[in-house]
Amino acid sequence: MNQIILGEIKPVIWSPASSVWVPLANYIWGEEYGGEKPLVDSWRQMVGSPVVIATWESFAVQHNITSWNSVHQLAEASNSELKFAHTDPQLSNSGFMSLLMEVSAAAARSTQNLTYEDLLREDVRSWLKDVESRAVMYGESTGFLADQATNSGPKGLNVFIVYENLVIEKNKQGEPMARWGQKLVAVYPEEGVLVSDHPFCILNAPWVSEEQRVAAEEFYSFLMTPEIQMISMEHGFRPVNPEVELDPQIFNSDNGVSEVLSCPILEPPTDGRVLQSITDLWLISRPGG
Repeated sequence: MNQIILGEIKPVIWSPASSVWVPLANYIWGEEYGGEKPLVDSWRQMVGSPVVIATWESFAVQHNITSWNSVHQLAEASNSELKFAHTDPQLSNSGFMSLLMEVSAAAARSTQNLTYEDLLREDVRSWLKDVESRAVMYGESTGFLADQATNSGPKGLNVFIVYENLVIEKNKQGEPMARWGQKLVAVYPEEGVLVSDHPFCILNAPWVSEEQRVAAEEFYSFLMTPEIQMISMEHGFRPVNPEVELDPQIFNSDNGVSEVLSCPILEPPTDGRVLQSITDLWLISRPGG
């Protein structure tokens, strides 16, 4: 994103891991260059993987983990067993998305409606500090975080924020069950989930020609074909082509996930200042911050 805005790279298509980055890119683009045209006019999802609260099956049952607020209640307990983790939101998409969901829960406001003023609220900062005080690590990679949880087991890391597809991957490989006698489970928080939707963005930039736009549309059509969407599903991603049915052999309780997403699907904040400033809130809320 930064390289595009600085003109260091000039792609026709940009596909960040999540559409939460699009309003931020448009905000910074507008700050840098002004004008009426945003960097991205519109975008379309390519695949989906919700960012979930991952935990161990027994831990989820014992502590009735159903929401961000239940994680917060666990964090507040004086004898808390919570060992929490997400990736560094300054370095990793899932960490950035998990921070947005945390602040949304703390503010009791949907991510889409978060405001800059919410980041300044003392109750929001206190809530976030409660949870982040239980953090035992911040990794750079979501896959590495899932590996750490699997290796360390329920006593090493018991609540961590990852993509749904990684919960599927770990359970399909069988290591959690083989090593710890239980599977990992994905909790879809009652407050809602942000989805890592890998948006397909044709940039509204001066270096993009009309011919390139036409070619980009052809490429998007290819990526939406059932054959390609089914390949992505094999890796635990939810297809967005309505012609492709979700495979119940992949999305099931044996793999620690739910076929149907019963919680609200959250949208990116519309206020670019929230996206630009939210990691500052994390810096002062994390241990040692």
